[in-house]
Amino acid sequence: MEDGILFHKIRSNENNFIELIAEWYLNEWDIPIEQTSKRLANIPNDDVIFQLLLLKNNEPVATGGLYNKINLLKVHPKFLKFKPWVALLYTTPQNRNRGFAEKLLFKIEDIANELGFKELYLHSFTAERLYLKNKWIAFDRVEYKEHITAVMKKEI
Repeated sequence: MEDGILFHKIRSNENNFIELIAEWYLNEWDIPIEQTSKRLANIPNDDVIFQLLLLKNNEPVATGGLYNKINLLKVHPKFLKFKPWVALLYTTPQNRNRGFAEKLLFKIEDIANELGFKELYLHSFTAERLYLKNKWIAFDRVEYKEHITAVMKKEI
């Protein structure tokens, strides 16, 4: 455990963590609590491969996961052929810009590699620099939720 950091893979019966993640996603992206709770209620599934929680000194500070289905695909079906997607990386506001998202990203990549995935995808209009710095490549740009959004990939 480096610097009090622990990665925890969410299990479908961990309602307290699922509720916390659902609240974070509601506050950050207006994703309804019921939607997140339903997605995480039976992990793994055909949508969510896994969801991680990063804890610092036993306090939850960040989350994210590996998904097959993301909302971008509903708006831009040309990306349906690509999966899985690193998605919904979130860090609590008081813990941003402290390297937690990067640590979480590395852990997601490591687990994906262990699961046999060779290539990962993501999209971002807020953190493209983070991903570029970590060897992700932007291969397309699309309008999504009123932003020009980078669609990125990485071979792992």
